Amino acid sequence: MADNLPALMERLSDNFRAMTYSIPTTLPTLTYTYVSTASHLTGSGQSVPVAVAATDKSEARAFLQTIDQLIEREIDNTALGIRELMAAVHLSHSQLFRRLKELTGKNPTDYIRSVRLHKALNLLCRTRDNVSEIAYSLGFTDPNYFSRAFRREFGQSPRAVRQATRLG
Repeated sequence: MADNLPALMERLSDNFRAMTYSIPTTLPTLTYTYVSTASHLTGSGQSVPVAVAATDKSEARAFLQTIDQLIEREIDNTALGIRELMAAVHLSHSQLFRRLKELTGKNPTDYIRSVRLHKALNLLCRTRDNVSEIAYSLGFTDPNYFSRAFRREFGQSPRAVRQATRLG
């Protein structure tokens, strides 16, 4: 067991380096994770660096850009969900949930909805399409649900936004 320890530690380290992690912007851009190993494995009982988990702002931007591009490409797909996001960024359900929550404060489903609603706000201000047409074009299957979600996101109904942009 002790003979295979260096190879095992290297494999674990490589696996962790391949994973993407996010850290708050108030922390340094690089963080080290140390695992204290039992003295019978190393013979010394010292902490051994097992993995380096690094994320900086450019990685976070790239991560969100990948997700945003997928959502934009599939925005009219009513079945767009977490499985498609998982495939796009090559993360498990829990890793994607944790990473997106840390970066945006929203879970994947809420994030997809928020991107769609922000696109709807843009369309309401720039086009003459009616609210139902915009809702359907953005992957919402129920215009009433779309209106409720829009009100929750922006504090006013799509109709009120449309009227305000016509007056202004």
